[in-house]
Amino acid sequence: MFNFGATNDILNLMRRSIFFTISTLLACGFFSCKKDVKGTDGPVPSNQQNLLIGKWMLQQEQFTRYVDSAKQLDTTFDTSANNLASIQFNKDGTFDSQSSFYSPGTANQAPFTSGGASSGNYVFVGNTFGLSDSINGLRHGVDFFGGTITSGSAPVITPVSNLAEIKLLTSSKLNIHTVFVCSYLINGIVQTYKMTDDYYYAR
Repeated sequence: MFNFGATNDILNLMRRSIFFTISTLLACGFFSCKKDVKGTDGPVPSNQQNLLIGKWMLQQEQFTRYVDSAKQLDTTFDTSANNLASIQFNKDGTFDSQSSFYSPGTANQAPFTSGGASSGNYVFVGNTFGLSDSINGLRHGVDFFGGTITSGSAPVITPVSNLAEIKLLTSSKLNIHTVFVCSYLINGIVQTYKMTDDYYYAR
């Protein structure tokens, strides 16, 4: 007899393994790939850098996924009482990112709770910005790659490049833009994935 429960356990384990792999790749890559802060002709004044310090609440996240240069997904997530995310930048060069999501469920679907947390170091010196780990946003339940995983296959993911940059920073608004590019090998087929995220914060 086919054991659906065991198969689901295998698939869930593989998804968690892929998520851990992606988180590790991002952690290794973001800090080594810094980007100039746009809109500046020279080093960002120290008083503007200080605007980054403190807690920011995510208002909107825009996520785009390209596969072999073709746009596959372009979607926007807005914050709500059931979908919250924040990021805290500290004076000692560390940051903490949190997210939480709750779906009350329907007649055909059980309630669903999700969340995430990441922390690490950041660099914001002159006109250079970098993060040592990924950001937790509002994109709960949307697969990073969107591919189909079977119990007999596991993708090989190789990072190509990634960056994090500040698009806008004022006393009340913050826009962080990230780009992650990697090769994705599964079942003998190699594809190039590019994922972009725009995080719009306020306080």
